[in-house]
Amino acid sequence: MRAYAARYRTLVERVREAEARKIGAGTALTEAVARYYFKLMAYKDEYEVARLHADPAFARKIEGMFEGGYQLKFHLAPPVFKQARSAHGRSAKSQFGAWMMPAFRILAKLKAPARHRSGRLRLHRGAQDRAAAHRANTRRP
Repeated sequence: MRAYAARYRTLVERVREAEARKIGAGTALTEAVARYYFKLMAYKDEYEVARLHADPAFARKIEGMFEGGYQLKFHLAPPVFKQARSAHGRSAKSQFGAWMMPAFRILAKLKAPARHRSGRLRLHRGAQDRAAAHRANTRRP
């Protein structure tokens, strides 16, 4: 995990230094790179989401945050359902209730489907490819 964080920090710092050299004052480019590179790196597939939600620590944390009755609602775009596309070309998310908790526990125990030779899920290769392209594009002069 430290290497992952170091990769993020290195890229953002390199952009900050280049922006300071070229523009001087201002950090708009650095802030944009930091924000969107984080989003690309923070991508989680459905198995990771299931594992995180199935962890008993998640339930304890939620119970500690709210008093009395509360409802869990999850906004997901599971690839097993045919999804409409948003204006940005992403799968539209649907709302699911607390009944997803047992489904998360089951999914968390399953092994992820066939993996690409690099270890990435074929289904989700695009997100990691976009992160790599983002890193490459910030190296250009």
